[in-house]
Amino acid sequence: MVANIRGYTPNYKFRLINFDTPRWHTLEYANWNMADALLLQSGIPQVRGGWQNNTAYLEGDRVFDEDTSATYRCLIAHTSALTGTFGEDRILHPAYWSLQLSGTPVFRDEWVSGVAYVLGDIVSVNDYTFYLCTMAHMSSVTFPPDALFWQEVFDAAQVVIDSEAAKDAAYQFSLDAQDSANDAQSSANDAQSSEDDAAGWANDARAATGGFRWAYSSSTTAADPATGRIAFNSATPASVTEIYLSAYSSEVGNPDVSDWVATWDDSTNVLTRGTLQLRKIGAPEQFMIFELKNNITDNGAWLRLPVAYINHSGTLINGEALSVGFVRAGNQGPTGTGGGDMLRANNLNDVVSVPSSRTNLGLGTAQIPTFSQVLLGNDPSAPMHAATRQYVDSSPSLVVSDTAPNATTSLAGTLWWDSDLGTLFVLYDDGNSKQWVQATATPGIDTSNLATKAYADAGDAAVKAYAAPFDAMAYSGMQHNGSFEVSQENGTTPVSVVNALSKYVLDGWIGQVSGPGTLSFFKHATYTPLGYPASLVMNVTVANAAPAVGNYAVLTHAIEGYRMSRLLFGTASARSITLAFWVNASRTGLLSGALLNGAANRSCTFSYTVNAANVWEYKTVTIPGDVTGTWAKDHTAGIYLSFAMMAGSTVCTTPGVWTAGLFWGAPGTVNCCATTSDNFAISGLVVLPGTQAPTAAQSPLIMRPYDQELATCMRYYQKSFPYETPVGPNKGALGAIAYVIPVASAYGAAEAHYGTKMRASPAITCYNPAANVNNKWYNLGSAADSGTPTIAHNSADRCLLVNTHVAGDLANHSLVIHYVADARL
Repeated sequence: MVANIRGYTPNYKFRLINFDTPRWHTLEYANWNMADALLLQSGIPQVRGGWQNNTAYLEGDRVFDEDTSATYRCLIAHTSALTGTFGEDRILHPAYWSLQLSGTPVFRDEWVSGVAYVLGDIVSVNDYTFYLCTMAHMSSVTFPPDALFWQEVFDAAQVVIDSEAAKDAAYQFSLDAQDSANDAQSSANDAQSSEDDAAGWANDARAATGGFRWAYSSSTTAADPATGRIAFNSATPASVTEIYLSAYSSEVGNPDVSDWVATWDDSTNVLTRGTLQLRKIGAPEQFMIFELKNNITDNGAWLRLPVAYINHSGTLINGEALSVGFVRAGNQGPTGTGGGDMLRANNLNDVVSVPSSRTNLGLGTAQIPTFSQVLLGNDPSAPMHAATRQYVDSSPSLVVSDTAPNATTSLAGTLWWDSDLGTLFVLYDDGNSKQWVQATATPGIDTSNLATKAYADAGDAAVKAYAAPFDAMAYSGMQHNGSFEVSQENGTTPVSVVNALSKYVLDGWIGQVSGPGTLSFFKHATYTPLGYPASLVMNVTVANAAPAVGNYAVLTHAIEGYRMSRLLFGTASARSITLAFWVNASRTGLLSGALLNGAANRSCTFSYTVNAANVWEYKTVTIPGDVTGTWAKDHTAGIYLSFAMMAGSTVCTTPGVWTAGLFWGAPGTVNCCATTSDNFAISGLVVLPGTQAPTAAQSPLIMRPYDQELATCMRYYQKSFPYETPVGPNKGALGAIAYVIPVASAYGAAEAHYGTKMRASPAITCYNPAANVNNKWYNLGSAADSGTPTIAHNSADRCLLVNTHVAGDLANHSLVIHYVADARL
């Protein structure tokens, strides 16, 4: 068979086969086999096609979601569900898959120097050569030194050729094509239009960066912009700080894309979550570009996006169609340590000439500098400096001292190395104020989305290398009973909390209600996220459908001052605090909570969004440190952490800002106490210093084991009853303290030694082990009540309970009593 081939593609010489060629499909199959092999050789990971039911997937496999066209990477080997969709399977098993591509590439126009580029950006160089950014970086003065950050994806310059080159190409083409004469005749015309074609292709590349479509609404009101609409809080693009986006795009049928939009804020990057690009359909040269700065608020039918303006071109008219695309910022990465780190113990001792280095840095002769400053100001025009980025484009500096530099007068981005603590901080400007934020990353950040096969093969070694610091993360948690499994007082018995009542419902956890309504709290041993032993569940027994402005219902956790003193709250060096927890609620939307000081006169609220009802969801929140206020650093209450299930308007304030006064939540908090069918559950809480949190998959692995949590809880509360026995009279004598009357006497006594030294001298409450509902000693010999106990001695270690004998208390009789020692905050 002689194939009827019209020619070959210019780069990889794929055959261009006429459709009337006999066995055309055989030759076309050969083209596809070549393409498959080239994709593999170019380093693009293998994809197993669309996700399928009842299929065994291995770690590292990649599949398409045929409903969204997104690519996912398998994190845990498993067999997929027998029935259902890929999306449903991911909701049931969130740890199985990771989104491989979380947006569309963004065309940033011609490459320029001094610009921050991120993964996924596309630029043009010399007008017609296009490159894809493979690593976030700040561009150099010229493009060649930055080439390692880019991959060429399209070279249109090949088609912008002069007429003579076009004739040569036509002649070469005629050697392979049977109709070479006609092709040669048209090649000159093709050459004349090739430059216009290239410009058109470049314009198409710019227009192709969009995602879904929405229609522009000129309204600036913070409300639902209407189905298929997008609106801004200002008609002036440079003044836009919020975008209001309908959950339903304006594509045919108005599909709901809110789940996709809700993933845009998933990055752990504290500076930016990613970049939004809006282009006018039919006129892609008119655009608007914004940074997504913080968490998205999901209001059901519409979403509220906090943004910062970057650039725009052109104007918008009400009703015009826009294409909206998003590129997610990479997660904050880990740092490492090594022999060359600037630690107090080896300051400048690992350089070749210590005296010369100290002189060059202006440190003087003392080994530990009181204050020094290193300006990163090398000449960017010097080839070596430009190639190795030994300069910065503005003038923030590195400061080494044992006290924090003035945050007000220092430039944002300045680095401060605390020579006492050996800790690095960066001066962060959130738009309202500047503060020092710890810059040390936590090992174990998930970088699997960018992993090559070689990196994946080395994964086991990487995990082993980080095992010790990752395990140590468990012991950095300032919370106690974060797994909600210790319940000494009540066991699994529900505890009812009513209006104006605060009551401990679990070790370390207080239920509080203000206003009509009754809540029931209890420990649940099976209603938990994967990998956790228990949760704390709240049910509504009497609802409050219309709370007054001052009503609230909160779950509060008290953290001792000793446990949080390292945060340096109340000083200029105050460190951020990060919460990570699992939540399950009957209502979707915005929920919130607050941090308060021990005096409850300083508050910082926070918010998070519940996306699906009655589904366990993992949440992380970072709260800035408070540089003012009074914060206990001893055995009294240091921080109160609360989660609000209901919060009236006067007990709410703007989240993320420290405020004088007592506030429980953020404006717009959903009422989870509106009906008796409402419920709220929480599990797996960790409270960590700094800005890093474990991933959802890592979170169960850093919880402290039960025996250690129990010992910590006993610092605040102990009892003589067996652990599984709720506190109260008539519980039997097992575990009770006792003494024997050796001879008839007026008094007797028994000493209780606490299993753990308590926070302070506790309050002692006694219970009769017998059926009598009182706090008297019980005489086992006479089977009758004896006297009322008195406390002769009480400290953080022990107490001595004395009894005044009554008639019937005889020699050799045994007397018993139960006690509770309560030193809770």
